[in-house]
Amino acid sequence: MPSDRLPNPYKGQPGWWNRINQALFPFMGPAQVGTGGVARTDPVRAPSACRDCGHPYSEHQVRRGVGGNQPSSILCPAKRSTDS
Repeated sequence: MPSDRLPNPYKGQPGWWNRINQALFPFMGPAQVGTGGVARTDPVRAPSACRDCGHPYSEHQVRRGVGGNQPSSILCPAKRSTDS
């Protein structure tokens, strides 16, 4: 077993859960998350375009609804320039 050569971090620690973890560590090994290796990076995506006007969403203004009965809405930049 690969965990036999790893030091048991639960040895000598007080507490009931540490006793359980100490007994399980030789069989289960360390946590599989964050044990090292190359960090995975997400691919860079192009900014998504609005279905209505085609501009990126970063150019839009978001109006948040106030209260529980008003929905949030997005104002397109083309519509904003004609509204003012």
